[in-house]
Amino acid sequence: MMSGQKVGGYAIFIILALVLILFSYFIITELLPRMSISDGTNECVGCAVFGPVSMFVGNTLDARETECRNYWNMAQPFAITDYKAVDKTLTLTLTNKRNDTIVLTQAYVDGLALNIERVQFSPGQSRKITLHLIDGCAKSGDIFDYSIEFTYDNSHVSGMLQMGAHPIFGRCS
Repeated sequence: MMSGQKVGGYAIFIILALVLILFSYFIITELLPRMSISDGTNECVGCAVFGPVSMFVGNTLDARETECRNYWNMAQPFAITDYKAVDKTLTLTLTNKRNDTIVLTQAYVDGLALNIERVQFSPGQSRKITLHLIDGCAKSGDIFDYSIEFTYDNSHVSGMLQMGAHPIFGRCS
């Protein structure tokens, strides 16, 4: 399930991709047959139309994943330095970017609290945590897009919340 802001940006991307695909289909099915090309170049024109469209979609997805990964690499107090989604399992590598010890008490994926054990992180320490999702990847290559939040404690305050301005986004393994 996606939040409203993510749905808006993602929906615009999908609509643009569909418009490009429909335009390409129109060119191939309506315009090319009317052209009097007898040397079989229709197929080449079709490749020239569909190639850039598929490249655009792939490059856009890669750019979005890079943007999300860069954001989470710089996040504080927990940076997500790596992540991977397989089936209904999401594995995150978290790094404590603070100068004091913090304890991860809860993780939320798309607003849903997932049961985890309290995990202590020393300054600069990295650890992998595995989250079990209700809805995960249907198959390898599918796209995932999860909002992530953490609740954590330090020696002075408990129940602090870290919210991400970007989701984690990528392809299922």
